[in-house]
Amino acid sequence: MRSADTNAAAAEVQLALLRQATGTQRVALALALTRTTRQLAWRALERTNPTASREELAVLFVTHCYGVELGEEFHRDLERRRLEPAD
Repeated sequence: MRSADTNAAAAEVQLALLRQATGTQRVALALALTRTTRQLAWRALERTNPTASREELAVLFVTHCYGVELGEEFHRDLERRRLEPAD
């Protein structure tokens, strides 16, 4: 299945290149796409929450990407760490 914004000829070229790629190249591509997606998600959170601290953005990021339950657990863990005395 091709993307709605990619014409058929370009999609065929992309598919051919992907088929020719080694396993290592495919993994590298997947990691690059993941990194780009995370960066774009973080930037979107920064734009929509301009006054949020880095920690608040991190909680929003975890909540958005991994769900409310994990976001709340992450937030509780950050609070716990903040309240613990330093060694």
